[in-house]
Order: sequence, then structure tokens, then C-alpha cells
Amino acid sequence: MYEKMKQTSFKLNKRDSVHFEDNTAPVNIAYAKEVCDVAILPLGAIEQHGAHCPNGMDIRFVGGKDSPYLWMECPNGMDSFNAIGLAEKVAERTGATVLPCPMYGGHPYMHMGMPATITLNYETNMALIHDIVASASNVGYNKFILLVAHGAD
Repeated sequence: MYEKMKQTSFKLNKRDSVHFEDNTAPVNIAYAKEVCDVAILPLGAIEQHGAHCPNGMDIRFVGGKDSPYLWMECPNGMDSFNAIGLAEKVAERTGATVLPCPMYGGHPYMHMGMPATITLNYETNMALIHDIVASASNVGYNKFILLVAHGAD
């Protein structure tokens, strides 16, 4: 049913992934305690980007020559880096851990009612971020970077 996880114990300065969800609980706890207690929470949005770009552009893809979605193809509001892509690069260089990205933006007045856009109201978005940080604090992370790849969040 589930594939056996290859990582079974913490190895100092080593983990299978910079992504929190790809490591086991004991590894995340030990890593936060012994190596780096910084966690990055990438924030983006699921919203329309015209007929030529995926709705998750703010969240998932990194622009550049190796990207499946290049700047030239998606000029409307695309930055060269998005939330998860930039968080991965920062984590690889610093040892921080990338928390799972909530896939909804808190910009209901900017895009509310537009087709293919999923939004949260401000209070819900702030409560979501608060709860994620509080939960990650229980793991042992003490410093947080909120990396926002969407202007209205």
C-alpha cells in the first residue's frame, strides 16, 4: 500500500529532502534541534493567469531556461521565482527546512469571482498561517521565514 520510507534515522546534517513532508518525524525533530531551527513557509496563490499559464504559477514553478514555464510564455505577473522554488533554493544554501505551502491566497477582493481562482478571506488566511507556525514550533523550529510569492498576500 505505502512505499517503505528509505530514511529511518537522523544523520547529522543529512536528510532526504529540504521539504518537511519528505522526512520522517524523528528526522525533522532531530534536525530542528541539532542542525537548523529555521523553517521557511512558502506562500502563493491559486488564481487565474490567463489562458496560457497554469493556475498555480505563484506556487510551483521556478522560471528560467530549464523551467517548463518560461517568463516569455507567461508574462502576466510572473516572477522569475515562485514561493516553493525560491524556498528550495534558500533551504539548499542555508540548511533551513521548507514547510508545505498552503495553496490558497488571501486576496479575496483582488480576484474574488474570477474563474479558476480559489481564495481565503483575510482572517482565515492569517489563522491558517498562525496554526502552521504554531505546529512547526512544536517540532522544534524557532525561526520562521514567510516567503510570499504573491503581491496581495
